[in-house]
Amino acid sequence: MRFIIYFWIVCGFATTSLSAQEHSVYFDSNTFLLNETQKATLTSLFSSEEEMKITIAIEGFCDDIGSDESNQILSQKRADEVAHFLQNELQLVVSNSIGKGEISLPENALNADEIRKNNRVVKIRFSKEIVEVKLDSVEKKPTQTNYKTFSDELKKGDRIIVNNLIFMGSLTYFQSPEEAEAELEKIISYLKTHPNTKIEIQGHVCCISNSFKDAFDRNSRKNNLSETRAKKIYDYFIEKGIAANRMTHKGYGRQFPIPGGEEHDNKRVEILIVED
Repeated sequence: MRFIIYFWIVCGFATTSLSAQEHSVYFDSNTFLLNETQKATLTSLFSSEEEMKITIAIEGFCDDIGSDESNQILSQKRADEVAHFLQNELQLVVSNSIGKGEISLPENALNADEIRKNNRVVKIRFSKEIVEVKLDSVEKKPTQTNYKTFSDELKKGDRIIVNNLIFMGSLTYFQSPEEAEAELEKIISYLKTHPNTKIEIQGHVCCISNSFKDAFDRNSRKNNLSETRAKKIYDYFIEKGIAANRMTHKGYGRQFPIPGGEEHDNKRVEILIVED
């Protein structure tokens, strides 16, 4: 990583800066499990492909209700719940996860309930490395930008952007699996009713300089994110009964940005009809 950052700075393709931040997750009394809203918030916070989070440290706390021993156990469970979510769902590295027990209530507190509510908390402290990429002004253009849909009459050479495939940053996981799978089912239905059609599944990413072939994948620990995302779709289609000899998959990094489009729109999956 030091070499990569040094390379960016020397070549003038990017600048980096570090900023320490903190995020708090609040819990109801005597609970430690994350709810869906909290999970969505954490996913959004830690799923940017333009940034890399490092040195994540987690501390869990309780209010003063209950014994010292039970509060110590509960605070640790809260810290571990958040750590496990970041590690298992978002593939992040957590340096430590510590239960700090209860936070004492100040003497003669007039708003004890509100204070206790704020004391039932997990604090996530992290440094965020921001990489500001200077993209090259001369960009290659895709061979075709007149995209079709699977409702159209398709022929060899047609391209379709797969909608609603919103990936978590630097991962192959969907932010909304139900929406993504509903969109993929449309493609599967088309392929099953057109048994002679063959396709190439193409992965594309945004927000990287032309000095890099591809974006970083936190699972593979390599710069091959567009390829792993394309392969995820390929594997999904095989699981759903589409023959492997009808499909290929390839990652194109940021070689073919959408002309005139927003940079984040370049994070996409396309289907190329290679035989109709």
